[in-house]
Amino acid sequence: MLFCPNASLEERQVFQDRAKNLLNASESQEFQGLIPLAVIGLNQEYFGILLTTVKEFIEIHNITPIPCTPAHIIGNMNLRGEIVTLIDIRSFLNLSMTPRKNLSKAMIVKVENIVSALVVDEVFDIIYLDSVNIRTTPTTVRSNQNEFLQGTAPYRNRMMSILDLKKFLTQEELVVNDEV
Repeated sequence: MLFCPNASLEERQVFQDRAKNLLNASESQEFQGLIPLAVIGLNQEYFGILLTTVKEFIEIHNITPIPCTPAHIIGNMNLRGEIVTLIDIRSFLNLSMTPRKNLSKAMIVKVENIVSALVVDEVFDIIYLDSVNIRTTPTTVRSNQNEFLQGTAPYRNRMMSILDLKKFLTQEELVVNDEV
């Protein structure tokens, strides 16, 4: 019997990769010194986010627009009684913004006392990364993006950028002080 018979070849590969990761995790319970990361996709690029900052992944429903806010503030969402602001971080990473009608997934994050939702294209994996595999951000990466990156690491035969959400969410450009 085939698991998810309607899955594409790419989706089946993701399932197989996850199964291998789970098998490896159960065989070796030594996670000391490893950095847990959630791997997400934005504009066909991989980004790692420290798992301790991630509360959950959700489907986006019923966004309430907020007047007089910058383009990266999509709006507010009601998450089980808690109002959470939905943010598209692509502009800060020099990526093209997604049209609002194509938004479907978000990641709820908490840094210090700030809880917000970040738009994501895909949620790929949870990995445990050895710090020796983290490299400094290459100089070829645009300098505006460098300030939000902790480094890069290999993932699926490509490079994944590791985001510094604390630096991102506490920056001054995210605070909206405009009045109507």
